[in-house]
Amino acid sequence: MTSTVLPTTVIGSYALPSWLWLARDAMVTGRYGPTDIAETLEDATRIALQDQIEAGVDIVSDGEMRRVNFILVATWDALR
Repeated sequence: MTSTVLPTTVIGSYALPSWLWLARDAMVTGRYGPTDIAETLEDATRIALQDQIEAGVDIVSDGEMRRVNFILVATWDALR
Protein backbone atom coordinates (compact mmCIF):
# COMPACT_ATOMS: atom_id res chain seq x y z
CA MET A 1 0.00 0.00 0.00
CA THR A 2 1.28 3.49 -0.85
CA SER A 3 0.41 6.66 0.94
CA THR A 4 -0.27 9.98 -0.71
CA VAL A 5 1.50 12.96 0.75
CA LEU A 6 -0.36 16.26 0.70
CA PRO A 7 1.86 19.32 0.42
CA THR A 8 1.48 21.90 3.18
CA THR A 9 0.90 25.60 2.57
CA VAL A 10 -0.42 28.68 4.33
CA ILE A 11 -3.64 30.61 3.88
CA GLY A 12 -4.02 34.35 4.28
CA SER A 13 -1.63 36.95 5.55
CA TYR A 14 1.41 36.26 7.67
CA ALA A 15 1.48 38.05 11.03
CA LEU A 16 3.22 41.40 10.72
CA PRO A 17 6.23 41.86 13.02
CA SER A 18 6.03 44.86 15.35
CA TRP A 19 8.88 46.65 13.60
CA LEU A 20 6.92 46.56 10.35
CA TRP A 21 4.00 48.38 11.98
CA LEU A 22 6.41 51.14 13.01
CA ALA A 23 7.94 51.24 9.55
CA ARG A 24 4.53 51.40 7.87
CA ASP A 25 3.62 54.36 10.05
CA ALA A 26 6.81 56.06 8.87
CA MET A 27 5.85 55.25 5.27
CA VAL A 28 2.37 56.73 5.68
CA THR A 29 3.68 59.92 7.27
CA GLY A 30 6.36 60.41 4.59
CA ARG A 31 9.40 59.74 6.77
CA TYR A 32 10.52 56.83 4.53
CA GLY A 33 11.74 57.37 1.00
CA PRO A 34 11.34 54.92 -1.90
CA THR A 35 14.58 53.05 -1.11
CA ASP A 36 13.66 52.70 2.57
CA ILE A 37 10.21 51.38 1.65
CA ALA A 38 11.58 48.85 -0.84
CA GLU A 39 14.23 47.60 1.61
CA THR A 40 11.73 47.29 4.47
CA LEU A 41 9.20 45.33 2.42
CA GLU A 42 11.91 43.07 0.99
CA ASP A 43 13.19 42.32 4.52
CA ALA A 44 9.69 41.56 5.81
CA THR A 45 8.98 39.26 2.86
CA ARG A 46 12.32 37.47 3.23
CA ILE A 47 11.69 36.84 6.93
CA ALA A 48 8.15 35.54 6.29
CA LEU A 49 9.48 33.14 3.64
CA GLN A 50 12.35 31.97 5.84
CA ASP A 51 10.01 31.32 8.77
CA GLN A 52 7.84 29.13 6.56
CA ILE A 53 10.83 27.26 5.14
CA GLU A 54 12.19 26.61 8.63
CA ALA A 55 8.74 25.35 9.68
CA GLY A 56 8.76 22.85 6.81
CA VAL A 57 5.97 24.42 4.73
CA ASP A 58 6.05 22.93 1.22
CA ILE A 59 4.40 25.77 -0.72
CA VAL A 60 5.42 29.12 0.77
CA SER A 61 3.77 32.52 0.41
CA ASP A 62 5.10 36.07 0.51
CA GLY A 63 2.79 36.60 3.49
CA GLU A 64 1.16 39.60 1.81
CA MET A 65 3.78 41.85 3.41
CA ARG A 66 3.18 44.48 0.72
CA ARG A 67 -0.56 44.61 1.27
CA VAL A 68 -1.46 48.08 2.51
CA ASN A 69 -5.21 48.10 2.15
CA PHE A 70 -8.18 46.12 3.43
CA ILE A 71 -7.78 45.47 7.18
CA LEU A 72 -4.47 47.30 7.65
CA VAL A 73 -5.82 50.66 6.49
CA ALA A 74 -8.84 50.35 8.78
CA THR A 75 -6.54 49.41 11.66
CA TRP A 76 -4.19 52.35 11.03
CA ASP A 77 -7.16 54.74 10.99
CA ALA A 78 -8.46 53.32 14.27
CA LEU A 79 -5.09 53.90 15.95
CA ARG A 80 -4.98 57.59 15.11
